[in-house]
Amino acid sequence: MADNMEKISAKEFFTKLVPTLFAEGANKVDASGLAGTEFTLQFNVVGSGGGNFGLKIKDGNKLEVVEGGLPKANILIELSESDWREAITGMVPGMMDQLMNPNQVGSRDKLDSAKTLNGVFGLELTRSGKPNYKVKMVFNGAGSPAANLKMDMDDYFKMVRKEVDGPSLFMGGKMSFEGDMTFLMQLQGFMS
Repeated sequence: MADNMEKISAKEFFTKLVPTLFAEGANKVDASGLAGTEFTLQFNVVGSGGGNFGLKIKDGNKLEVVEGGLPKANILIELSESDWREAITGMVPGMMDQLMNPNQVGSRDKLDSAKTLNGVFGLELTRSGKPNYKVKMVFNGAGSPAANLKMDMDDYFKMVRKEVDGPSLFMGGKMSFEGDMTFLMQLQGFMS
């Protein structure tokens, strides 16, 4: 995906490339169990060259992109233009997969879980010699409860790949947490 991504605008990425990638991914996922569903996802790319882009996903296989965003997305993802660019160019390996995985869209359990969450989740990933990577997720427009997680980027992706679990990282001092523990535990179910 890194080809030609260094210069693509957020507008071109979300209005042209995302629909193409979605169509390709939707062909690989069985969405028959999602008939009659709608799920909304919004990306707020903050900074020069950014913008707000809503994605309405119907029946797990139809996508509508809404420039300017949506009034109350099931999940709003906010990140800086530089962090977004690192994700789409592959400089942060696996991050774009986390944000736009077609298997998430094809899973009724994941969609239903996301629709029940209410709150704000902040993820800050540290990395040697570079600024921290930050992503904010707002579930269903709710401003609270809030939970923030900070950890090393390598450890985060080990956790995502299930090579290590969150409690082990926390007990080993490799993960710090602030905020509502109950909300964080609810997020664990959604993100696993």
